[in-house]
Amino acid sequence: MEIFKKMIVPVSSEFFPEKAVVETKKLSEIFGSEVIILYIIEKKTLKKFEMASNTFFTYQQKKNFEEKLIKEQKEIATDIIKKRIRSNIKKFEEKVVVGEYSEEIEKAIEDYKATIVVTEFEKWNVLKYRLLEKLKLPIWVAAGGGDVVVGACSNLAPNVKVPKFVKDFSDITNHKAILLYIIDIEDRVLVNENGEKVKASIDELRSNAKKFAERYEKVEIREGIFEEELVKFADEVNAGLVVIGREMKKRSMNREVRKDIAENIHHSVLFLN
Repeated sequence: MEIFKKMIVPVSSEFFPEKAVVETKKLSEIFGSEVIILYIIEKKTLKKFEMASNTFFTYQQKKNFEEKLIKEQKEIATDIIKKRIRSNIKKFEEKVVVGEYSEEIEKAIEDYKATIVVTEFEKWNVLKYRLLEKLKLPIWVAAGGGDVVVGACSNLAPNVKVPKFVKDFSDITNHKAILLYIIDIEDRVLVNENGEKVKASIDELRSNAKKFAERYEKVEIREGIFEEELVKFADEVNAGLVVIGREMKKRSMNREVRKDIAENIHHSVLFLN
């Protein structure tokens, strides 16, 4: 699958993404992916020292110490890559940079022409969640789970990319595939394949869901708030992967809901572009 052709795995100096590394190993072996390990020495680590030392050191002393700190951080990066990544992923390209997390990932995506980012989030770390808002290519948020792939569909999306991806992915990986169609009761609109929205009654929403279910195998229909129903269903079936289309419109795919899903779901999530 083209989406897995070139995978970037960001590693922050403040957080090691163990699950992302494990899932990258599996995916790269299945799809023959190129893997780029991007180790980011975060500038905020250096800024913390700068703020603490402002009163005590001269400019040159601070500069010398910063250079020493960066050198030490690079040595730590080399050690982590060798001991914690190479023991899982045998073949990859590596790059160690100093900068701001999301900015360095954006640069690397452009430099390497990446097709997907595989990451893992610490709860409450807003910096990491910026990726969900800023990046335009697919993001795989690793969390583990079972052997079921759930495709999240609803009245808020054209539901074109998700069903196709779920079928192709499950055929290759031998995962069980289920499409979950959520009738979002808070946002009573229908979105067509052109992304156009029209208001609809609850009966019209239910009728549209039924028509969707008739086109595909193994479709579960639920009613409620998109993110809440998705998290509950993923737990029920012990999903190994939940697939969400970036084509989703309005409330259900704004930044906060993506953040809520990533924080509250206990299963890996793929946000498709």
